[in-house]
Amino acid sequence: MSEIPAKPCSAFGRFLSNAAENLLFVLFVVMVVVVFVNVVARYVFDSSIIASEELARYTFVWASFLGAIFVLNEDGHIGVDMVVKKLPPELRRIVLVFANLCMLVMAGICVWYGYILSESNFGWPSPATGISYGLVSLIIPISFAAMFVIVLRKTVAQFRSKP
Repeated sequence: MSEIPAKPCSAFGRFLSNAAENLLFVLFVVMVVVVFVNVVARYVFDSSIIASEELARYTFVWASFLGAIFVLNEDGHIGVDMVVKKLPPELRRIVLVFANLCMLVMAGICVWYGYILSESNFGWPSPATGISYGLVSLIIPISFAAMFVIVLRKTVAQFRSKP
């Protein structure tokens, strides 16, 4: 959504990005392996792994939210910018900053209510794996906090850029 490239991340930012990318890879591999093993067990041994569906779902949820962070950081989300590109540079910048401010408000709301949701779900274990639903839903405030930081960094870069 932004046309102003943000400054390169710091060493700590690159470390966090690499760690999250590695976690995303591990989650994807776990999801694929669990589903594959369950399919083989079901059709070859006529027995399925009870916890596999839950584990695959939870890894998919976490991978989806982590993937959304990466896509936002790379400006890869789908956006309709045909009208915005036809605006004069100063008005385009105002529209983009306004859109980023709306995204900051939405991300803040999701952090707040995601935290409340996670906190209220920590006492509830899932039936097959026993993993706390609070742990599963913890990705909501984590991912939206990361998105908040990314959008804030891009908004500041838009303010500092020349029109």
